[in-house]
Amino acid sequence: SERARTDPRPDGRRTPPAPLDQLCQQRDRRSESPGSSPCTELNSRAGIWEFNTNRLRQREGNGRRFATGLRNSLAMTRNPSNGFLYATVHGRDQLHDNWPNLFTVERSAENPGEEMVRIESGRDYGWPYCYYDVDQHKLLLAPEYGGDGRNPGLCTTKMEPLMSFPGHWAPMGMLFYTGSQFPPEYRGGAFVAFHGSW
Repeated sequence: SERARTDPRPDGRRTPPAPLDQLCQQRDRRSESPGSSPCTELNSRAGIWEFNTNRLRQREGNGRRFATGLRNSLAMTRNPSNGFLYATVHGRDQLHDNWPNLFTVERSAENPGEEMVRIESGRDYGWPYCYYDVDQHKLLLAPEYGGDGRNPGLCTTKMEPLMSFPGHWAPMGMLFYTGSQFPPEYRGGAFVAFHGSW
């Protein structure tokens, strides 16, 4: 599988991704509003692009989309042991608020999960059409696109996460440990820092 480059800009800075609309709904954050299909936000957001590191002031159109369907992937890093790019993905919100006939307050409190993924070239990770259900341990079709909290629908063709965390933990940073301060079993593992949003 092809590896994504994570070189910083010449000044050493990286630009974090811009936050997305919640669900690519026809009426954002409105109860039972259907999703826009296709989601036009995917043309310039919710993805990772590769760029020529020798050119300045590039936009999405100057690069090649490496992966798509990644909602607010703020924690992103390369694993030095295998060279692959990994990210955490913030899950969506408002399952119960927008779809009270399908989701209880309790189910919405822990779902959808936050995800840890390995970024692979050409892969689709599902946003906005899918979300990860921590109780069922799989991607499910979002209610905005006809999902009922049980049906995976088109999400069976999307990339499943390597692991998930309970909803609303908000993973903000990640580091693969290469040091020797901790016991050997920690070496090569990932540390994830959470902010929490609820």
